[in-house]
Amino acid sequence: MDRADPALPFKANGSGDVTAALFTAHLRETGSPAQALAATTSSVFDLLQTTLDSGERELRLVQSQEFFAEPRMQFEVTQVR
Repeated sequence: MDRADPALPFKANGSGDVTAALFTAHLRETGSPAQALAATTSSVFDLLQTTLDSGERELRLVQSQEFFAEPRMQFEVTQVR
């Protein structure tokens, strides 16, 4: 997959709720909105990739819990303004 366009070919119900919860948790842990956003993006991407790989539509939350606790930090945050 090209990291310039990491779009995954499906939509998953509940991913917005997971994003909000993870951002809140990462922000409380780091105190940095930029770090929290980078961690959240990595965590959610790995959750969605795991879900896609499973062939199921239901989010693979339990199978992805390691990505929540230890995000791989595969995306950088860049301020646009």
